[in-house]
Amino acid sequence: MQTTFRLDGSTGPDRPAKPWMKVTPAIITIGIIAAFAVHGRIAQPAHYNDFADHSAVFGLPHAGDVLSNIGFALVAISGWLALRPHRDSDRLRAGWPGYRLFLIGLLLTAFGSAFFHLAPGNDRLTWDMLPIALAGAGLLIGVRGDTQPEAKTNIEAIALALYAAASVAWWVTTDRHGAGDLRPYVAAGAATRPHPALAGDLSRAAR
Repeated sequence: MQTTFRLDGSTGPDRPAKPWMKVTPAIITIGIIAAFAVHGRIAQPAHYNDFADHSAVFGLPHAGDVLSNIGFALVAISGWLALRPHRDSDRLRAGWPGYRLFLIGLLLTAFGSAFFHLAPGNDRLTWDMLPIALAGAGLLIGVRGDTQPEAKTNIEAIALALYAAASVAWWVTTDRHGAGDLRPYVAAGAATRPHPALAGDLSRAAR
């Protein structure tokens, strides 16, 4: 028995996208950018790296945090194997550039986060932050492709990946000057959180 599902009720010729669904992401994104622009610098918490697990297993430091990243790798690999064969299908073609970036970012998160948690510190945090930012950007573009099949998601995926990298580079640069600013990075993360109304609509469409 094969189970089929729809990622979004707006895809397909029989169910056009609702007008508000097309403009809501842009409005939310602009609002987030404006809010962070007037907020002022967002600094990294002074004791951020103290949250790391301090247990050791067979000589592996911070074992809980390090080994938990295996889950990211397994999800990324299984997702790639499940989605890639269908990348040219009508249902996935528009969203694939985003989901591809998401899965690559998720796999890189497994390695980058494990490297960071072996010896937590700002000098290694970049390798944890960057893959997470890429995965978030990919997820945003993937969902956009599902809701707006006409979108140029290949170009948008590249643009958001560059923004993700730039947001991490901005934090690294400002942190080295003693005034680390996470605003671009946090803004990117906030933009990837689904709007409650949109999430509810997607949930109803999937039933």
